[in-house]
Amino acid sequence: MPAAVTACASRAVGLFRIAADAVHGDGLPLAGRDLPEPESDVVAYAEAMD
Repeated sequence: MPAAVTACASRAVGLFRIAADAVHGDGLPLAGRDLPEPESDVVAYAEAMD
């Protein structure tokens, strides 16, 4: 199964890119939504998985 989220980080700047796959996401509806909506869902999901 393809990755649902790809993150890029470096020692110089830390986390600098997150790309979410709207097709292979983990139950998070991403396509056709305004950016703040899926952003808050992804943050809540990450906090719940921590």
